[in-house]
Amino acid sequence: MAIKLIAIDMDGTLLLPDHTISPAVKNAIAAARARGVNVVLTTGR
Repeated sequence: MAIKLIAIDMDGTLLLPDHTISPAVKNAIAAARARGVNVVLTTGR
């Protein structure tokens, strides 16, 4: 089954303690989007 959507929690998962996104995560998101995967941000706040 192909992955169609990735939901990423922002605080503690996507964002580092200084509220930035690591280059590795940026690359992974870009790679997923290039494969047609929808990427959405989520938060519990």
